[in-house]
Amino acid sequence: MAEESSFDPAVQNDLETAYAIAQTFFTDAPSGTLQMSDLQGYGFRSTEDVSIQIVEGRKDRFLMTGKRADGDSVYGIDKDGNLVVRSLGAEISTPARIRPRR
Repeated sequence: MAEESSFDPAVQNDLETAYAIAQTFFTDAPSGTLQMSDLQGYGFRSTEDVSIQIVEGRKDRFLMTGKRADGDSVYGIDKDGNLVVRSLGAEISTPARIRPRR
């Protein structure tokens, strides 16, 4: 697992913020499918040079990813709020877990 200092706190923060907003969306629309326009409608704005993508927008299969424009790692957050990171230069492998949702 990579050292904590190599992680990008802006990407992590954006994913955690978007995840919290997604939970509000799912409270309002339990069977809805989250879109980026929904996140923005609830006030989400990503950090400059950070790209957030909703891979799966349903509550039961939720997955969102984030990456800094000049970064070499992709971060993800799953339906349970678990953060993971994968280096783009590495062989395909199990991603390193940053930390589970508390």
